[in-house]
Amino acid sequence: MDNKKWIEAIGAWGDSITYGACDKDALGWIGRLRRRIEHDHATEVYNFGVCGDTSVDLLQRFKVELKSINPGLVLIAIGTNDSRYRGGDKDNREVAIGEYSILKCLGNIARPCGPSLETRT
Repeated sequence: MDNKKWIEAIGAWGDSITYGACDKDALGWIGRLRRRIEHDHATEVYNFGVCGDTSVDLLQRFKVELKSINPGLVLIAIGTNDSRYRGGDKDNREVAIGEYSILKCLGNIARPCGPSLETRT
């Protein structure tokens, strides 16, 4: 292990992709990150991925979960479920209104946890 100071906790929030659903090794990208970081450093990696979650769902649970671990780094990967098919027409999608505003709210809630937070759309 090198002499660089590592953060004590990383929290990852999102949907089934974050959770690791359908991964043949049952790890997903967070599990792989956890395996690598926890092996090399004294950092805990927490997976708060929930299958089927939308940005609205995440916003409702984010603050409580964030406070439960007080991470030094926050990872948010959400939005896939914000676009849903209406009826049976696969070309007609309904997109959640205000998705970007929700992501900005998540960023504002998480900001005290780390030195910087970048929101990408």
